[in-house]
Amino acid sequence: MLTRWLLTHQFKEAIRSSVFQKNLIINIMVGLFAFYLIVNLLVAGFLIDRIMEQVFPETDPVTAFNGLLLYYFGLDLFSRFFLQKIPVLSIQPYLHLPVKRTSIIHFLLLKSVFKLFNILPLFIFVPFSYKVMGGTVEAATWLAGILCIILANNYLITYVKRHLSDHPLTAGVFAILFALFLSLDMSDIFGLSEVSSYLFGMLIDHPATVLVSFAILVTLYQLNFVILKMNLQLDIMQAEMRSKSTLLNFALLSRFGQIGELIMLEMKLILRHKRPKSVALFSVLFLFYGLIFYQSPNLQDSTFILIFVGIVVTGAFMISYGQFSYSWESSFFDGILSNRISLENYIKAKIWIYIITVSICYIVTLPYAFMGTEIALINTCAFLFNAGINSFMILLITSFKPKRLELNKGSAFNFQGVGIAQYILSIPIFLLPICLYVPFAIAGMSQAGIIFIGLVGFMGLIMQDVLVKLLVSRIKGKKYALAAGFRQG
Repeated sequence: MLTRWLLTHQFKEAIRSSVFQKNLIINIMVGLFAFYLIVNLLVAGFLIDRIMEQVFPETDPVTAFNGLLLYYFGLDLFSRFFLQKIPVLSIQPYLHLPVKRTSIIHFLLLKSVFKLFNILPLFIFVPFSYKVMGGTVEAATWLAGILCIILANNYLITYVKRHLSDHPLTAGVFAILFALFLSLDMSDIFGLSEVSSYLFGMLIDHPATVLVSFAILVTLYQLNFVILKMNLQLDIMQAEMRSKSTLLNFALLSRFGQIGELIMLEMKLILRHKRPKSVALFSVLFLFYGLIFYQSPNLQDSTFILIFVGIVVTGAFMISYGQFSYSWESSFFDGILSNRISLENYIKAKIWIYIITVSICYIVTLPYAFMGTEIALINTCAFLFNAGINSFMILLITSFKPKRLELNKGSAFNFQGVGIAQYILSIPIFLLPICLYVPFAIAGMSQAGIIFIGLVGFMGLIMQDVLVKLLVSRIKGKKYALAAGFRQG
């Protein structure tokens, strides 16, 4: 009875939401895409044994598939960290009612079982187990063990995000560990695939080991239950909100006048609000883009691809966060206009944020230089181009009809604030450096073309004041139109 009552409230909350009604067409399109994805996953599930036979002809399909599962669950954890939401605020309206709090907590935890991250993998695992292993006890225990681990991932990441999301380094630890194991495996130093094959093979050879997976699931469920019970009081939540408001003052930035203060405010905006924080954390993924391309001998020979990757890995944050450059302030853009804030300083602050983050991304990705001197040269020139040209291009393109967005909504499957500028942004960012390189490539001077990209970026840094004035004149001419657009949503 209580479960049905709570589910009814959740359903009404969803369909009565103004966001749901405004984005009805988008929701329908997402539903159609989900149906298309499910059909594709089902087909893949029935054909995956043939795929395994072609990719690993000397290995049994089940053994080969088991060898990939640890990689999958590692990626699953990393993806959940950025995309999976934690339902916390939905509990608050019930705390003053005569409802057992333990029942609310159990409902909250059980409701999270029906997330896409937990359901979609079953459309591959169930057909695969039925086709390859048939209706045997081994197939049932293998599938049950996989399901337990999927749900264990769900509760593990819920716990991690609840307590550690305020520390961005947590995401980096996940990424570094996964990249380390992946690199060791690819270098034949440590066989992660063999470990994976052995562990999941135990579910088939020794069905009783499914109890280990179940024990892990129950432990993580109970851990989340205890934590939720301890933090369910509203006064505790309010205390946490007050503690979050006392962020660092970034005293160093305040020495640089109004530009430093604006940079400090932007950093606080990122740290205090859900969507910019999740976008910033998600950009960490792009830092490891090179592991996909630099390990492939075929792709290493394509300078065009390497330039593209160089732009991505050194501009990871700038590209992800910068696509909503003006929309981040949509809720208080009128306040920016009414205060004594110089538009020139406002633009310079954003450019310096992008230059600083591009520099950090470049330093973090310096180890890619060990994969080849050409990669080191390309990444250095891409860094200069991102800092000198793309930082300006992003602010120019996103000034075309930016849309309002809510800062405290998650970024996963959220199309709020997305307009035509976000769709065309990638064209000049990636195409311009390649166009600069093409004439040199045709003339057989590949290295000179790469250096020329870096020189153009360096010239952009030198001429920053000129570019800023051009951008300020554009923003000044349409600042009231921007403010009116943000008010309308």
